[in-house]
Amino acid sequence: MKSKPLAYMLAKGCGLAMLIMVLCQSCAYAGDLEKALKRDQDVMIKGATFDENIDLIALLDFKEVSPGKMVATIPSNVVFIDCMFKDFKAFQYIDDVMYQVHFGGNLIFMNCTFNGDVDLSYATIEQDFSCARSVFAGKVVLSNVWCKGRSAQFTSAIFHQAVKFTNAVIENKASFLNTEFGAKVSFQKSIFKGPLFMGSVTFKKYAGFDRVFFHSGATFDKSVFKYRTSFAWAYFAGIASFIETEYVDEVSFEHTLFIGHTDFGGAQFTTSCDISNAGFLLEKPMELVTN
Repeated sequence: MKSKPLAYMLAKGCGLAMLIMVLCQSCAYAGDLEKALKRDQDVMIKGATFDENIDLIALLDFKEVSPGKMVATIPSNVVFIDCMFKDFKAFQYIDDVMYQVHFGGNLIFMNCTFNGDVDLSYATIEQDFSCARSVFAGKVVLSNVWCKGRSAQFTSAIFHQAVKFTNAVIENKASFLNTEFGAKVSFQKSIFKGPLFMGSVTFKKYAGFDRVFFHSGATFDKSVFKYRTSFAWAYFAGIASFIETEYVDEVSFEHTLFIGHTDFGGAQFTTSCDISNAGFLLEKPMELVTN
């Protein structure tokens, strides 16, 4: 079944094209989700509180695609709105075999709350991916995620514990506008092929962007980095905008390569800014020269 775009789903939410589950606050269970996902229809789950952990490895049917690798495919769109979860897991190693999930449509968590840990490692998402306005109380792992859709949205999300977003590939636009990271966040070796919008973000602990590839520009305007931050060996192919950013602790751009226009206008550096061995195809910003 061909997946429909998110805009169509939300506009036609009451139509026949989608299976809608509006679950009561006291009656949402993993079994309800399992039945919905196996019907090969678009699913919207609204206002549900899941009283048990969601483990897609236990709920879905897996097929071996190569030695040591099992994949389950959800071909349709899956949308959660105003839902509450404990743990949510879509990845696991069992006896040296990797189990991962392929989402053939949109995967949306809109205004949701996760009171446990989230693990979407190695997930492939063919269409839009969103966690906009969602709150994560536990650890979040999105390592090796491959987002192929038009956008990956984390706008106004709040992460209270550590976030691991390493080795991810985002094919198109990614937005973290107004997001808050309360603990360590790691983006090391991720690839953003489309534009990245990370303005007005608050990083309360260490923020790692080492060896990240920004292929189509990155905007960090008005973001606040309250702890150590590293962009060491990162690669900016397009515009790199850090207008009015604030660095409360030390920041490193060591060996960072800036190919396009770079703007640090109004940036505030409380301590040190390391730009040793950094490369600038165009003129080096004066704000970095004087810090």
